[in-house]
Amino acid sequence: MIEHKRIELKKLDDDGTGLAQIATLSAVDHDGDTYAKGAFGDQQVLILAGHSWAGVPLGKGRVFEKGDFAFTEFKLNLDTSAGAEWHKALKFDMANGDPLTEWSYGFKIVQSTDEVRDGKSVRVLEKLDIFEVSPVIKGAGVGTHTVAMKGRSEFLTDANDLIEFAERLAAERKAEGKTFRAGWLLQMKTLRDQFEFFLDDVDEKIEPTDQAEAEDVFARFLSSSHQHRGMK
Repeated sequence: MIEHKRIELKKLDDDGTGLAQIATLSAVDHDGDTYAKGAFGDQQVLILAGHSWAGVPLGKGRVFEKGDFAFTEFKLNLDTSAGAEWHKALKFDMANGDPLTEWSYGFKIVQSTDEVRDGKSVRVLEKLDIFEVSPVIKGAGVGTHTVAMKGRSEFLTDANDLIEFAERLAAERKAEGKTFRAGWLLQMKTLRDQFEFFLDDVDEKIEPTDQAEAEDVFARFLSSSHQHRGMK
C-alpha cells in the first residue's frame, strides 16, 4: 500500500530549484513512525501535483540522507505550463503571509519492524521506496469539503490512512490491555471497498461533478461514523 507523509519545504528559488526536509530519522513522527539510518537511501523521484499521476509531472528530484535528516532536492520544469504555474503559485504563497500549501511524499514500505518504546508501539521504517513528492492543498483531509476537489486515488488514500491509523491504535491498546470497539472500523473498510468497486464500474460514465459529489458524501459519512462511534 502506498502511504503519504508531510514534509517541510525549506526553500524554492526563482529557477525552480528547491529543498524540502522529509524526516528527522531519530524522532518519532505524528504517525508513530521512526526511521533506521539508510531507510531513505539515495533515490530519484518525480514531483507531482497533489499526488496525481494523471497529469504532466511538475519536475523531478533526489531523496537523500544527511546526518540525522532526510531531504529531497528538486527542480520544477518551468518549460511546461504545469511546472511554471505551480512555481508561480508556490512563490506567491510563500511571499504572502504564512504558506498554506503543504508538501508530502508518497512511499511504499519495503522493510519495517515494530518496537515498544516508553510503553508505546513504534513502527521502525528500515527501507522505503519513495515514488513521488507533491505540493498539496492544506486541509484536504477526509471529512472536509476540499476532498471533493481531489482525484479518486488521493481520496481513497485518505480513507486508507485513517483506517491504518485506527488499526495501529487498536494494536497499541491491545498491548496495553485496553479494549477497542472496532465495529465502526470494519464498516469503514467495507464502505471503502464498495466505493472503490463503484468507481471501477462508472469511471467512464460518471460526470466529473457527480463523482466529486459522491466522494464528498462518502468522506462526510466516514467522518460522521468516526465521530459518533469513537475509538473506545
